[in-house]
This record gives sequence, C-alpha cells and structure tokens, in this order.
Amino acid sequence: MATFVLLGIMMRNETGENLSIIERLYIGTFWSTLVKTTKGTLIKFKQLPVENMTRVWLLVFVVFLFVFSVPAQSLQPKTVTDFYLAMSSDNYSHPFGREISSTAAITKYRKSLIKIEDIKNGYLRLEPNESEGWSEIALFKKTDGSYLIAHSNVGCGPGCQSDLELLTFKNGNWTNVTKQFFPPLSKDAKEAESCRWKLPRFGRILTMECGNDEDENQENKEFAFEWNGTEFIVNSQTSDENLWIGKYEREDGGGKVLNQLVVKSEGNKLTAVYRAVVTAQLVMYFSLNVEIKGNTAFFYYDRCLPKKGDPDFDGYDPYPCSEDTYKRGDLMFKLVKSVDKNKKVSIRTYGVKLDEMNHADNLFFERVKIF
Repeated sequence: MATFVLLGIMMRNETGENLSIIERLYIGTFWSTLVKTTKGTLIKFKQLPVENMTRVWLLVFVVFLFVFSVPAQSLQPKTVTDFYLAMSSDNYSHPFGREISSTAAITKYRKSLIKIEDIKNGYLRLEPNESEGWSEIALFKKTDGSYLIAHSNVGCGPGCQSDLELLTFKNGNWTNVTKQFFPPLSKDAKEAESCRWKLPRFGRILTMECGNDEDENQENKEFAFEWNGTEFIVNSQTSDENLWIGKYEREDGGGKVLNQLVVKSEGNKLTAVYRAVVTAQLVMYFSLNVEIKGNTAFFYYDRCLPKKGDPDFDGYDPYPCSEDTYKRGDLMFKLVKSVDKNKKVSIRTYGVKLDEMNHADNLFFERVKIF
C-alpha cells in the first residue's frame, strides 16, 4: 500500500509543483477511506491463485495510475474561501513576521484573518491583527463558467496603498493574468497618488480610489472598471453603489452654514444621514434611504434623528421631530455624477423637497472623504 502512495505523489509532482492544501486533504481522505473499505478485500486476495493475484494487482495499478494522472478538476475550489485557502504558502503564512509551514497551521491562521465572508457573492475581507492594512478577494465569473480571482492587499502607514492582481487557478496551478484581462491605465490614473483598489462585495465593478484624506492639497480621484464576463473595461459612468459611499459637505457664509451628507453601506443597501448646521446650531438631522439608477443617486426621507448628544446641538431645537413636515418616502434630492471630456468627475445636486440645494451649476456637495 505504501508503494502506491509514493507512486501517486510522485506522479502528481512530476513537474516539481507543490501539492495545494485542498489536494493534501483530498489525498488524505482518499487513502483513509480506501484503507477502511479494502482491508477485508485484500485479505481475500491473498487466498487467490497466483495467476489471479497477478491480474488483480495489475488492475489495481491501472486504477491508481488513472486516479493520479487525471487532471485535478475534481479538486478545483468552488467558493471564494476555497480559493483563498488554496493559495500558495507564500501568501498569508507569516503572522507577526514568523513563518509557519504546516498545512494545518496555515489553514488555521488564514481562517483567523477572515472578517467578512460572503460565499454567495464571492467576497472576502481579511484583516490581520499585526498591521493596519487589509486584503480583499473577489470572484468574477467568466463566460465559460470558470472564475477570475481578484486579489488586493492594502498596506497603510502613513496613507493606504495597494496593488491589484487577477489570477486563475487550474489543476493546482496559480497564474497571474492581470495584463490579459485588465485594460491599460489612463495617464491620469497612472499619475494619481496614494491609490488603493476596492473590490466589490456586490456587483461587477471594482474601483481605484486615489488621494490622501490627511493631505488637503491632494485631490481625491476615482477610476472604475466593470467586468463583462470576458474582460474589465473602463466605466466612467457607473451605477455601482460603492462609488457613492463617503462624506459630502458644503460650507457657506464663511463657515456659518454647513451641509453634510454621509452615505454608508448597510448590508445590501445604501443609507445616508443629512445634517444642516446654521451658526453652530443643528437645525436638520435625519436619515435617508438611497436608490441608485444609472449615474444618479436618489435620496428618500426615512426619519428624523434625535439631536441630543450631537456636538452642534445646544439644547434649543427650532425644528423638533414632533413638528416634522416630511413623510417617509419623500424624494428630498438627487445626486448626478457626470464626466467631462477630460474624464474629470463632478457631482451635481438637484433639490426636490430640499429645494434650497438648487444652486448655480448645481454644484452643491463636494465629496471630502471616501470610506
């Protein structure tokens, strides 16, 4: 029996490649099951005539030859977590700078890094305890049914930056195919600073977000790319929800008036909170539900929020929730993203119920922070 084990491993590694974690587990399970189910059968084989024994062992040899020479299609990962755990030992195997080598230890460490695991949508977010950065892995389905694996590793301090790699995994081999499936970056994108890739948990659009929130002189820029089943294409006007997440502000009258909008993702939808502060007095504070259609975000009134505890609330409330004039579902305003001939993105605001948002050129809000 040991002879066949060695034979199978030698055949699987005839190209010098290392067995993946999934393959090791598969082989271990296979042999354990085989030993249990054939123990009695092998004893009976010994009672056969010599010529029959020869035929039996020849048949066994052919079966094992077939098992280990067939490409490992049955070992192909099925979920985003399977792909993550099947990564080579060069990735995610150095906790606190200490290298670990055993399969069990690597698997345990990798599982400990998972902060968001969305099997249905093919998304993982990893956060190591020993650094401020994070990693994301997302699956993009190809037209042939196989997957393209996007991997981004964000390093921080000071500022956050990351690289993007697109990978395929077949027969136990990883291949970097970024240049094959991703378009060349524009001059503007190449010259942008402090860039990090954001992989989508929902949808098919990934973004490159550039800019440093701590540097007021550095312009925030965004570049979007959409997966169409065969390749990523530049998407300047997109409906992807991730592109709307962030903090928007407008100051007027030398800081006497502050309008602030914060858009966040909660579960599988977008929500927002709107604040209006006039001469250090909080006059409006309510939540909104957000709906995305094309390059437009619609903001619908949800409910008035309690002002107590807010730093801009001094106890006097000229517009208490009990006198709220808005109804749930009222369209308060909408934001529209447009791109000019120089590919510069601008956000225009169109007030509906909040008609005071209608200003010259509709340039009311400016996004000041990306989450």
